[in-house]
Parts: sequence; structure tokens; C-alpha cells
Amino acid sequence: MSETRVINKTVIDFFAGIGLVRYALERRGWKEIFALDHSHQKSAIYKHHFGESVYYIEDVHNRQSFHVPAAVLAHASFPCTDTSVAGSRAGLAGPGSSAFGALFVFLQNYRMNVRHLCCWKMWKAF
Repeated sequence: MSETRVINKTVIDFFAGIGLVRYALERRGWKEIFALDHSHQKSAIYKHHFGESVYYIEDVHNRQSFHVPAAVLAHASFPCTDTSVAGSRAGLAGPGSSAFGALFVFLQNYRMNVRHLCCWKMWKAF
């Protein structure tokens, strides 16, 4: 099997948390150019690991048009507390899980073809 090489390995990371995805992707040659989460505590940990960074503290629901640079990969680690058995069981309509839909609305307005995201068909099925 041949490996596809991506020349400009840039990533934007939604719900970036403390930067675990950045940590992993950097070891594979990716460069995170934008990170978003709504937590000041997570931001402090992220900045401790990576220094002054590209991290923005914002709720994806409240931000109509933040500047996000063009990137090869868009990643999102969606909150699962509403769908977890150990969580509130509020489902996709819960306050955390509804961020999933808010992100896709943003991506549609951001010139990204969301049909190419791996879970788009799953989301549409709900």
C-alpha cells in the first residue's frame, strides 16, 4: 500500500482541551495553526505545554465569525458528557453535545466541504 504524503501538514483543532491531539500530531509532522476551546483552565495547561500559542478561548456556539486560517485538516474532540452513560444522558440536544452541530454550521460557513468529514453521514442520520 502506498502512503500519501501531505506537504503542508496544517491542522485546526476545535475543542482542543489541553492539547493532547496537538501533542500527538506534532510527532507526525503536523503543525497546529488554530485551537479553540471554551475553558480558561484547559487553556492554561495548553499554554504551559506549548507556550504562547494559537489557542482561543471561545464557545463555538457564540462565535459567528472568528478568523480561522486555512488548513489541511480540521479536528474536533466533541464533548461526550451528554451522551455518556456516566454523563447526563441528554443526548445530542444536550448543551455539550450540541457543540457538534454548531461546529458543522461553522464549517459550512467556513468554506469547508463537511461531506468529507468522517462523521458527517453519522450526524445526518440522527
